[in-house]
Amino acid sequence: AAVARAQKLVDQVPKSAEAHVLLGRAQLASKDAKSAEAEFEKAITLNPQLQPAYLLLAEVYNSSNRREEALGSLTKLLEKNPDDQKALMMQGILYTETGKFKEAATSYESLLKVNSSFSPALNNLAYLYSEKLNNLDRAYELARKSRDLLPNDPRIADTLGWILYHRHEYNQALIYLEESAAALPQNGEVQYHLGMAHYAMAHEAPARAAFQLALNLDPKAD
Repeated sequence: AAVARAQKLVDQVPKSAEAHVLLGRAQLASKDAKSAEAEFEKAITLNPQLQPAYLLLAEVYNSSNRREEALGSLTKLLEKNPDDQKALMMQGILYTETGKFKEAATSYESLLKVNSSFSPALNNLAYLYSEKLNNLDRAYELARKSRDLLPNDPRIADTLGWILYHRHEYNQALIYLEESAAALPQNGEVQYHLGMAHYAMAHEAPARAAFQLALNLDPKAD
């Protein structure tokens, strides 16, 4: 029904980029990604400044594992609006997924110049600097700020705790990792982090318990 109503609107105003985006959204919700893709492309042709069309087109590309095309759509949007926070965030995520960690960090750093309190970007960038780019000081700075902004987010607690572990600050690491593991009992990676902190402090029994839970949750984990 939504597709039919949106199609009627497009028939009435075929040169309306917004109408094509509306139809594309309805088609996407109906799992017709191919038709949605065509509508978003049409919308961009009609109005190259229409931000939602680029973002939605990137989502369509990404959902079908066409990440380079998704990045291309985001790049076109950012050429028109370099400060678009949604595009920068999505670009950072996609670069990370494709193993382009330096480029991902650049995207997140650009986003934080626009909005220094964007906690998801702070957390993701802290992870990159800690795990992929070997900059623990910057990672800690970002994770600490993210924690201050969202003190009850268990994923941020895990990021901060794991960075503290790498800094050999095991007592502090354990505080955050226990908090995160309690809030995310079904997350194997979090349980593994907790086990490593216990192991570093020679807490044999809780370390073994955390490692066993992590294996139970994800037997194929390395």
